[in-house]
Amino acid sequence: MIELIVIGVIIVAIGVGIYLGNSGNTDSVRPGDNRPSDECNQACAQWQARKGELCDAERAEADAKERVDLFAQLTTAVATGTVSIVVALIGSAALIALFAKFGIPAVIAGAIFAGGVAVAVLGGTVTLALGAALITATLIWNEKQQATAAAETAESEARNILNNACTQEQISECLANSPC
Repeated sequence: MIELIVIGVIIVAIGVGIYLGNSGNTDSVRPGDNRPSDECNQACAQWQARKGELCDAERAEADAKERVDLFAQLTTAVATGTVSIVVALIGSAALIALFAKFGIPAVIAGAIFAGGVAVAVLGGTVTLALGAALITATLIWNEKQQATAAAETAESEARNILNNACTQEQISECLANSPC
């Protein structure tokens, strides 16, 4: 009989110990406790940093594209002008031969022709320089596109972390404070 009393006391003691050990611990959410956790705050800060980097990368890419477009337009304009000068020189060579028959001094005609050749050579040189600048600008633009793609990936990963660390309300609040 004493054994049953001892076993009963032990069971009651274990039960009381379990009850006291769990008092104050609950799995339920406390109403009104919507403060962001440190994990959520860190995820928001990380997303905002990555979003800022993405915006910077997109601006740098757009600037590089503008330079490519500018150099392409300049190269086309100068090349077109140079081709026009060369065509005019070919025509003027024929006119020099024709005017020589009418007494225009060959020296004057030759000087005009030489000036035209100098302008054509200069136009060709400028076209080559602009073409080289266009190639360089295109390479830089390609690098900026790659940087933008990497920044997009980093921003997307940070957004996934934010989505997993915060409530929808906290996510909305964080996104509302986007750096750009």
